[in-house]
Amino acid sequence: MEPLRNALISAPVIGPSDSNTKLLRATKGQRHDYGTEDQVVDRMLGIGTRLKLNCEESGEELELDTTRSYMLKCNIDGNTNHLHEGLLLGLVDDRERHSAALGRTALFKGSSVITSLPAYLTVQMVRFFYKAAAQQKAKVLRKVSFGLELDVYDFCAPELKLQLDGPRAALKEHQDRLVDEKKKNGATSTKPQGAAAKSNEEGPKQALLEATVHAAASSASETASVAADVDMADAAADASAAASSAAAAVCHHKGGMTGKYELCGLLTHKGRSADSGNYVSWVKQLDGRWILFDDDTLSFKKEEDILALSGGGDWHMAYMLVYRAILAP
Repeated sequence: MEPLRNALISAPVIGPSDSNTKLLRATKGQRHDYGTEDQVVDRMLGIGTRLKLNCEESGEELELDTTRSYMLKCNIDGNTNHLHEGLLLGLVDDRERHSAALGRTALFKGSSVITSLPAYLTVQMVRFFYKAAAQQKAKVLRKVSFGLELDVYDFCAPELKLQLDGPRAALKEHQDRLVDEKKKNGATSTKPQGAAAKSNEEGPKQALLEATVHAAASSASETASVAADVDMADAAADASAAASSAAAAVCHHKGGMTGKYELCGLLTHKGRSADSGNYVSWVKQLDGRWILFDDDTLSFKKEEDILALSGGGDWHMAYMLVYRAILAP
């Protein structure tokens, strides 16, 4: 990813089309340096989609072959408030084409589903368009919120969802286990001082009581020891088998795609004109910190600064988002 990263933070960007051009040039360089397209670029950036067309007039349904692209588009209209809504609009692809049943051209409503996912998912916020009446380019200033994580599971084809289900379950199990461990560690480290003092005061009484109970129960425990050993052995065997099965399932899904992504880079534009303004990049470092690259000036930023790049004013607003895949642990 180093050539792609350098492409977004090195040379100046003049207009919205330039950022797309730089990204495509970087991917072509990757092809030349490292091999064929499907070996490197498609695995890192390629998105497979399949278009399904439906003609309401004739009832015809067509499913076109899978195509590949290097970014998803977030279309923005008057009702778009969140990235997910814009992505859904971007997958809509209505077309006019010949209808065999009607014998003429008809409208086919189309929608695409994702058939394969890349290691790095690029999203273009479609904020620039050509205003025919004024014969000039215009910018959509509407606020469209996005998160530090993106889940594209709902946009995927049924067969891809089946591939994602196992790794997603493994990821959720891992995350739940981390939460439980955090709660457990927090509970054991926050013992009330009053309870500790009371425990110290009642220490001798408690010790005497425990000794009495232990003596009374010792004979009964010896009688039941043989049966208990058998039950415990069976339970241990069952637990071992279940643990082995769970471990095998986790290992099977380790490193698998989950359909979930974390934000790792942005390209933003500041200004109201499509042909002017300032383009800068924001890149997440391996230690989790964000750095703003504004020409030769670098500055650290917080996550709240990143989330404020959603538009709605004259401040920097996201034009391109780069998400990194979250894999099953």
